Amino acid sequence: MKPKVGQEAGVSYDDRGYVSEQYRSASNLGARGALHGRFSTNGYPWQRWVFDGFDLPAEARILEVGCGLGNLWAENLDRLPGGWNVTLTDASPGMIRESRDHLDDERFRCRLADAQELPFEGGA
Repeated sequence: MKPKVGQEAGVSYDDRGYVSEQYRSASNLGARGALHGRFSTNGYPWQRWVFDGFDLPAEARILEVGCGLGNLWAENLDRLPGGWNVTLTDASPGMIRESRDHLDDERFRCRLADAQELPFEGGA
């Protein structure tokens, strides 16, 4: 018998309580990242691949919603133009703490914010 997941199991992924509990600390996301790192067949890091797709000017203001551990930016610090200012948001205080620890750089601001209610002008 196939195990039930998601809505079949009574879980709604837009349920703030469920998401908050799953990502209260970095342990679940860290474990998932470790699995990907250990078993990936691609020798090129995923964070580098994502960053390669950015087509932004040398001066840019960037908002990441749901930043997790901030690994995308931590893995690409050496590639960031000096004119980029990045605001990382996450609904989890634990993720924001981890991001701040990873990204001790003046180009980054980390802010607790729910993706469903962003506290920025114009909704972004």
